Amino acid sequence: MKKIFLLLGVIGLAITVFIIFKPTSETVEKRAQMRASAPTENPENQPRKPEKKTLHIDVTINDAHFRRLSYDIPLYITLRLSNPLAERSLTLKKNSLFTPFCKGADGIAVAMTTQPLTVLPTEQIVIPKNSSATIAWKLTTSLAPGNYDIGVTATNEFIDLKSNNLDRIKSRSAYLELVNTPASRNEKEYYLRRVLSLQGKPEQVLALLQKALIVTPDNPALRLEIVETLEETGNFQQARQELINLAQLVQNQQAKKSPHSPPHLPFRIINRDKRLQDFLKLQAAHSLSPK
Repeated sequence: MKKIFLLLGVIGLAITVFIIFKPTSETVEKRAQMRASAPTENPENQPRKPEKKTLHIDVTINDAHFRRLSYDIPLYITLRLSNPLAERSLTLKKNSLFTPFCKGADGIAVAMTTQPLTVLPTEQIVIPKNSSATIAWKLTTSLAPGNYDIGVTATNEFIDLKSNNLDRIKSRSAYLELVNTPASRNEKEYYLRRVLSLQGKPEQVLALLQKALIVTPDNPALRLEIVETLEETGNFQQARQELINLAQLVQNQQAKKSPHSPPHLPFRIINRDKRLQDFLKLQAAHSLSPK
């Protein structure tokens, strides 16, 4: 009996609280007005902060920010300056100088000598809009096995940020680990071809690739390198035909589960094909435009 009375008391109390705190129609209307006047949390309706326009300076060693290589591999340093502006080109100050440097794991500078691989303008470097400029050097001294920090120093204020409508400069260095094991012949030949490519000698690169294909005609990596080299020379039609042949080769190799066909290769072929088609469309549009 006590439990029944206790239960009835709880129910009565709940009803009383509901009656006291039940919102009236006036209260409901006020709450609706407050919600309507409150600022929305939808980020689409919020004013966006202007993005900072950054000149990116990327340093790579053998085309990567981190490399683990054999001590006898040809080494080269690449500096890429990327223009983020879509409306104008960037012009560096006259006689801007860039010098590669090397530090050991202890942070102490390591002596090295380099030779330029790219021909720089004698006075100014101009970076086209939404594009980049590349400067490369080949190491002419050997480094002992170990860990190294690779970077590039520039003359002070090599670019005027304000006049070029930029907010800041952001740089990234490279890290190299040299191991005390000799490289394979294929690895050495690949990096030698990359040095020739950076020197602007695609004909020599193609000749070396054709020679390598005689030894391994079904090597998809070599055939993809041929496609890339043909693209660099502007032979887009021939590059796309080589890419079609490569796609057929990879398809056959994957059907046979060949270890020579890496799983990521089809994605690279698809991306390269789209890029080549875009180039061919631009080439066709340019040839049809009135001169």
